[in-house]
Amino acid sequence: MFTGLGGTVTGSFSGSGETITSLTVNNKGNKQTCVTIKNPSLSNPIGPATGGTIYNTCEQCTSGGTNCFYEVYYCCDDSITGINQGWLTGNTTFVDPNGDCYTSAGTFANGPATLTGTTGYTDCTDCITNENPCLYNVTRCCDGTTGIMSYIGNLNLGSAFVDSNGDCWGVDSKTNSGTVDVTYSTEFSSCCDCMSYYPNGNGCETRIVECCYDNNITLCVPKYPGTNTGDIIKINGICYVITGQSCLIIDEFWDCDGRFDTCNDCASSGGNIDAC
Repeated sequence: MFTGLGGTVTGSFSGSGETITSLTVNNKGNKQTCVTIKNPSLSNPIGPATGGTIYNTCEQCTSGGTNCFYEVYYCCDDSITGINQGWLTGNTTFVDPNGDCYTSAGTFANGPATLTGTTGYTDCTDCITNENPCLYNVTRCCDGTTGIMSYIGNLNLGSAFVDSNGDCWGVDSKTNSGTVDVTYSTEFSSCCDCMSYYPNGNGCETRIVECCYDNNITLCVPKYPGTNTGDIIKINGICYVITGQSCLIIDEFWDCDGRFDTCNDCASSGGNIDAC
């Protein structure tokens, strides 16, 4: 008897102890698999087996071309998964023919394989550094333009970065497809944080804002990320209403303190509506 991932099979084979062997298992068609020779079992067999090559370890057996299937996930986003044939357990990481890095946590899966490994690496960082970097969906902070950015490693979703043109971009999500059209430079905690250093981005919009206390007092500021006409923001602790009008010369920069629905909401959050 031979005990494998799928149960017990019948057949004769020379070997002893826990020797790992490659067997052809006749279960709904011939399959080749890695199993361990164990003591005889009374379990119902899943099919007859014929002997193959003896290996000393699972790793040797797997690399010998057998159909061992494992769950793998994309190094840049573990929500993107696949099934790989022949790479075994632990920290085994590989690159596929497209240059994307995947790693296995050693969870067995049913075939067929959806991914093919070419070169093995120590871990995801090793693979990403030598192959394709991670891809991220990004949005330009000041006007909502979207793009794809590459980065060697993992960035926090919701963070931001400035590109080589001085534009700030928010990091939205990870992806494993798309054409890179944005260049990463320096990371920031948020769009607001980034734009406080780089307010005059390429093609960024501006807005005239009116003081809640006296709407005759206005300022020209960069468009606060994610805001619309009528929203309230703070500038130096004072509450201002965003108008739909653009302007040319930036006077001030807003506080990184979020947006508010009304002037009173702004005041409730520490904003001043009794002065400009």
